[in-house]
Amino acid sequence: MRKAWLALAVLVLPAAKAARIYLVPTRVPWVAVVQSAIHATCSAPGTLDALLSANLGAKASTRVAELRVDVGDRVRAGQVLMCLDRTELADQVREAAAASDAAEHQVRVAAAALKRAEVLQDRAARDLRRHESLQVDGLRILSEADLDGTRTQARAAVEDTGQARAALALAVSARGQAGAGLAAARSRLRDATILAPFDGLVTARWKSPGDVVTPGSALLSLVNVPSLVVVARFDESLIGRIRPGAAAQVRFDSAPDRSLPGLVARVNRSVDPDTREFTVNVALDALPEAWAMGERARVELPDQLVPSAQTIPAGFLAVRRGRKGLWILKGARAEFQAVAVGVADGTRLEVLTRLPAGTRVLDPRGLWPGMRVAAP
Repeated sequence: MRKAWLALAVLVLPAAKAARIYLVPTRVPWVAVVQSAIHATCSAPGTLDALLSANLGAKASTRVAELRVDVGDRVRAGQVLMCLDRTELADQVREAAAASDAAEHQVRVAAAALKRAEVLQDRAARDLRRHESLQVDGLRILSEADLDGTRTQARAAVEDTGQARAALALAVSARGQAGAGLAAARSRLRDATILAPFDGLVTARWKSPGDVVTPGSALLSLVNVPSLVVVARFDESLIGRIRPGAAAQVRFDSAPDRSLPGLVARVNRSVDPDTREFTVNVALDALPEAWAMGERARVELPDQLVPSAQTIPAGFLAVRRGRKGLWILKGARAEFQAVAVGVADGTRLEVLTRLPAGTRVLDPRGLWPGMRVAAP
């Protein structure tokens, strides 16, 4: 019997609780959405990045012969950073030069052959004209067989000239290919000496002396220190409120107790289709003593004035199933409505989603969808 009563209690108590929630009105504090000015700080996560950086790589299959810099070294534009083995590359240049010389010789031979063929063609044409002139007025100085032979020689000379001209064209094309091969070999030899493309700082080294490299292998990473910025990600709702030149404060995760001043250098005009965020480049007045590329930071843009915004007390914002929203009083019942939010000043919060005039927002504590509410 006791078990039966327990089972009945398990069924009845939740039902009683549900009846109390959905049938008996619960007094819940509420506020009205109002239009007011809000003087707030916009905050967003960011990472340290560089507007000017380079990943230097190999352009040929060889080995690392010499390393002249390492991570943390400052370099000047044109400075030698690394030397790759030049032995095979120099051999390739010599082979390509020999092939280029041979191709040039073939062009000269083909040009001479064409010149001879043109001379023979001209001579055969003159012989044919002379022999045909002897066959006028019924006079036949030459036999028909001799005349046919002269005509055959003239046609053969024309064909020989055409073949010689085609051979010259092929030789010229081969010379161009050989020249391109020589230029490429010389370029690979030059590229065996890795130079700094700009003044910067070495942030990564991927290879050591003796390592084998192939085309595309990463060797060194270089950044231009003056181009370092913090790239912050803001919600798209703020894109019209952030202007270049605005003051900013940056706190790196490595030193959260230190705030570094900076300025908004650029507002990038593209929104990520997945996160619905846009990026802002913040230039720092001075870098921290210790920093690393990709380091996380928090960017704050203080004194962002919104003269007329739809606002509520910050404590009335709720989160349900991962979505931000408000509990709205509708027909004496609580209804959750997802909303987009903007800036906050610590006490009040901007609501970007337009709500009808007179909307009552309920205190979110202890509310359930459809719960019966008595708003005093």
